[in-house]
Amino acid sequence: MNNPFDFSGKVAIITGAAAGMGLATANAFAEAGAAVVLADYKEDGVKAAAERLVAAGHKAIALRCDVSDDAQVQAMVERTVAEFGRLDAAFNNAGVMARIAPTAESTREDWDRVIGINLRGVWSCMKHELRQMERQGGGAIVNTSSASGVVATPGLPHYTAAKHGVLGLTKSAALEYNNKNIRVNAVCPGMVDTPLTQQFFDSSPKLAAAVQRLGDAELVEVARVVVVDREPGQAAQVVDAGTRRGAAAARRLGLLQRLRRELGQQAARAHRLHGNAMKLRRVHHARCMGSGIGIGPDGGCGCGPSGGRGSGGGWPCMARSS
Repeated sequence: MNNPFDFSGKVAIITGAAAGMGLATANAFAEAGAAVVLADYKEDGVKAAAERLVAAGHKAIALRCDVSDDAQVQAMVERTVAEFGRLDAAFNNAGVMARIAPTAESTREDWDRVIGINLRGVWSCMKHELRQMERQGGGAIVNTSSASGVVATPGLPHYTAAKHGVLGLTKSAALEYNNKNIRVNAVCPGMVDTPLTQQFFDSSPKLAAAVQRLGDAELVEVARVVVVDREPGQAAQVVDAGTRRGAAAARRLGLLQRLRRELGQQAARAHRLHGNAMKLRRVHHARCMGSGIGIGPDGGCGCGPSGGRGSGGGWPCMARSS
């Protein structure tokens, strides 16, 4: 994957990092120079991923973390800061699916598990991440919601409710921390080709047959753009990363952000050139006045390229232009 961003010296936490979008995001951050903390309740998966990154020359550690357990989440953030000294970015991506059932037939156990991980887990991660980012003066958070956070999904009332809740939580936190240099955003993937999605399809062959195309874990581009390139002072942005629109949205957003950076760099160069020109004009004006050459009626001076006075003078008079 071509990575246009530089995260050298930055530290990122990714939950749900054992596979799918979480693993793809961890790899992308590491390739861009960040120190990465891969967290998942599947300890073997994140350990193997972290070992691969370290072997490739990146900074990475693996942590077992059940995001529904607030104590484990707190320990995750504390270990990150102890290991790398700070926390610049967090991708709160851990999530689970539940069996398909209409609302009246869904179980309390499924509701507790899905809400506990997909919604309360995001809140728990944000709570400890925001506290650390506020102490150090800034940071960026991206939460994984879902297309089910934007529209309802029949048969998944618990999952739909949790993902809608993630969007509300994201927007609230974005407004609360907007003036503290902390950005909080969300992505809403559609059917992305991950182990979780395949597990869901295995439980519902009819639905699997109805879905003609899956997105891929490269939707991490959306999260990466949102983490790095939002302007300070803006509230939450929810990126619709549907299976077809998501990749196009990532490309458009990335192009717009790169264009904005290039325009900013061009403006800075123009400002420096203008400043240099103004200094040069002052020097020439001082020389003219000091040598008695004087200033012509049109504001030109005799030390200019034409070497003459009046209308033939080359350097404008700063007394006239400033």
